[in-house]
Amino acid sequence: MSLAVLRISSQLPKAFRIIPVGRFHAHDGRPGGHWYLMPERGRQIAALANQNSQGLLIDFEHESLKKADAPEAGRATALEWRDDGLYVADASWTAEAKAQIASGKKRFISPVFRFNGATGEVLALESIALTGDPALLGLTDLSQVAVASAQRQSGDDVPGSGMTARDREVFEHVFGTSPEALAALHAEKPDAPPEGVTAEDWAKLRHVFGDALNE
Repeated sequence: MSLAVLRISSQLPKAFRIIPVGRFHAHDGRPGGHWYLMPERGRQIAALANQNSQGLLIDFEHESLKKADAPEAGRATALEWRDDGLYVADASWTAEAKAQIASGKKRFISPVFRFNGATGEVLALESIALTGDPALLGLTDLSQVAVASAQRQSGDDVPGSGMTARDREVFEHVFGTSPEALAALHAEKPDAPPEGVTAEDWAKLRHVFGDALNE
C-alpha cells in the first residue's frame, strides 16, 4: 500500500448515512424495492441498535447472510437519527476494509433491514455491508470523503478537480472509480496503469483527461 493510500485510509469517515428519510427505492428494480423510513421509527431503530455493546456488524458484500464466519469490515458502535435519515455516528474499520475503501474497490454502504411487506415501512436494521455495487444510490461515497479529508489535511489540491462534471461522470462510468482514488493509488507511479486497466486504455485516459488527473 502506498503512502498516499495509508494517508487516505487514516481519514475514513466514522459517520455516514445508511438509510435516507422518507421514501426510497432500489435502483436495480428488485421486487419489493420501494420502502420508506420516518423519523419516529428511525429513532427507535437507532436506540435499539445502540443497546448492542458489540456494535452493529459491517461485513463485505452481505457475506454474513450466507455464512456465519464471514470476515468483518468493521462495526457501527453508535447510530443516530438526523434530519435526512439514519446515520452511523461512530464506525470502526478493519485494515482490509480501509484498504478496500481507500482504493475505491468497495466504497459504498448497503444496509440490510426488515420491512413491512404490505406498506414498505422499514422496521429494523439487521446489518450493514461494504460494497462496490449498492442497491441504494445517493448515500455516502466513503472513498471520496476519505480522499477529500486527506487532501485538506495535507494542504494538497484535490486530484481531478480540473475535470468538468461530465468528464467526471464519464471517467467514473468507464473506470468504476473516482479520479481521486486512482490518483491516490498511483501517486508514486503516475504512468503505471491501475489494476484491471490495460496500458492502452490508461494511455487513452491520460490523453483525454491530461493533467486533470493529477491536479
